[in-house]
Amino acid sequence: ARYLLRETDQTTQRIAEIIGYGHSGHFGVQFKRLHGLTPHAWRTAQPVGHERKNL
Repeated sequence: ARYLLRETDQTTQRIAEIIGYGHSGHFGVQFKRLHGLTPHAWRTAQPVGHERKNL
């Protein structure tokens, strides 16, 4: 999930689907539990300079 958030422009909903979550809300809760930030906040906090790819 972190790779997809950092390296692609996929939505968090789409990333949740790709990695097997049926509901993006559950993915967000689990991601925050593990990483201390929501997927959106984590993506925003990443250093500038990564060119995101549309997979």
